[in-house]
Amino acid sequence: MHPRFHEVSSVATPTSPATDESQQQAKSRDVLPVSGVVIHIVDRLGDTRRNDLEDALNIKTGIIDARFNAKRPHLLLVDYDVHKVSSLDVLRQVTRQNVRAHLVGPI
Repeated sequence: MHPRFHEVSSVATPTSPATDESQQQAKSRDVLPVSGVVIHIVDRLGDTRRNDLEDALNIKTGIIDARFNAKRPHLLLVDYDVHKVSSLDVLRQVTRQNVRAHLVGPI
């Protein structure tokens, strides 16, 4: 799986050429290697349980964003930092919440 790059922050302001270079260097440090994965949730979860699962995952180290697909509530989309966790780590975090799930693949 090839990581995508997710920009953490950027602010555009008029600057001199010397400042532009230093801002580019600072900006390159603000880029995280992010990958995304789709997880199929086998169990039927209600709204409350889906929200609880999203909340539980979003506080885990390395997970940037976990959210259910609004049109397909059995699919969980998770963005994560590839330097901190793998797609299998993400799946393990889901199954530790007593939810049966399968790894589908990259987003």
